[in-house]
Amino acid sequence: MPASLSPLTPSPEAARLWLRSAFKVLRRALDDVDRAAPGADTEPVHRLRVATRRLHAVLQVCAPCLGAKARARAERQVRRLRHRAAEARDVDVMRDTLRHLAGPRPPRAWRDTLVSLDGTLVRQRQAANARLLGPVRRALARHRDRRHDLLAAVRPPQSADITDARTLLAPLVDHHLAVLAGTPLPPRPQTDALAGLHETRIAVKRLRYALELSATLADEPATSNEAALQALSALQARLGDVHDLQVLQAWLREQAIDSTALQARLERRLGQHLRGLARLWQAWLRAAPHLKA
Repeated sequence: MPASLSPLTPSPEAARLWLRSAFKVLRRALDDVDRAAPGADTEPVHRLRVATRRLHAVLQVCAPCLGAKARARAERQVRRLRHRAAEARDVDVMRDTLRHLAGPRPPRAWRDTLVSLDGTLVRQRQAANARLLGPVRRALARHRDRRHDLLAAVRPPQSADITDARTLLAPLVDHHLAVLAGTPLPPRPQTDALAGLHETRIAVKRLRYALELSATLADEPATSNEAALQALSALQARLGDVHDLQVLQAWLREQAIDSTALQARLERRLGQHLRGLARLWQAWLRAAPHLKA
């Protein structure tokens, strides 16, 4: 992210700096995916997915400086790319979760099942990669024009209250804080009542991206949000672990394979992750009042 920003940077200039930086990261991620050998390395797809999410966060922050049409077009393009990357990334995460769940020496009775499941996931990954490469190459071909068009659409906000980088960013941080406050974790999350955890995970992720943008404001005290960001990152990681196990659990149920023992181990691992959530949520609640948008 740009180092030349300060809280008092005029809002149109701040918007352009954030957008340029986000587009630069996206370009690198697109190049990495395009050059990567299919299936050889999972990190390029992961970086692309993160880059699209961060660009989406920047588009949200910069919305007052962008026309509705320009912003909607950019969000559509980013969303398409993110969804294609998500298909491939989700398969990579399931394979990794399955390997960790099975352990380095899985029971002999599981081996044929694991080989069959992994073979299915490899085929799904190959199909997802084929669907991803087309959008990636189109995005690369149009990257410069799309970046130019969006930067050209930046203008001073209509609201007199939004004058600089801080007032451009603060409403989004406040919004995500309110959303997260509306999706609290239960005191003791149970494996049979996990429907709300996905919404909490998304709210945590969006707030974290907004706070990371706040950290790019050079004159802000670096420590003011540090504890909150650390608490948020730990909470996001644990919620991500729970989500990954839920996705694998749903996928295993779809497979015509007897995996009762594997499902039982998955349930135990899910319970272990859930037991740590309440502590991480409390750590976040202690850090949240010290946030500065």
